[in-house]
Amino acid sequence: MKMVINRLKVPAVIFIAFVGFMWVACSRFFNTSDSDIYYSEKKYNEGLSRIYYDLGILRQQRGDLKNACRAFKSSIQADSSLLAAYDALSLAYSLRNKPDKALAIQHKAALATQKKHPH
Repeated sequence: MKMVINRLKVPAVIFIAFVGFMWVACSRFFNTSDSDIYYSEKKYNEGLSRIYYDLGILRQQRGDLKNACRAFKSSIQADSSLLAAYDALSLAYSLRNKPDKALAIQHKAALATQKKHPH
């Protein structure tokens, strides 16, 4: 009888460890709270915003101001707290000889700053 128990110990321990591992893995995969989803979506939008911003800078450096403005607008749409995108869009509008739009963007940047840092 002692020999049968000794032979079953190793497979039983491996089985229990496997079940425990699967339990932890499944609970982390299926149990996401609203805050986890919010923060992962926020991080995704911040990354996407930064990509559009970098694309706008590249297009602006190449002289493609119309598409640079589109990229900066997409950056702001993805994450309205990226203040550098507002400044870059305002500059691109100024370079395109559209001072009214540049001023409107500066106003939106001021509102975004107030939202980000209420005092």
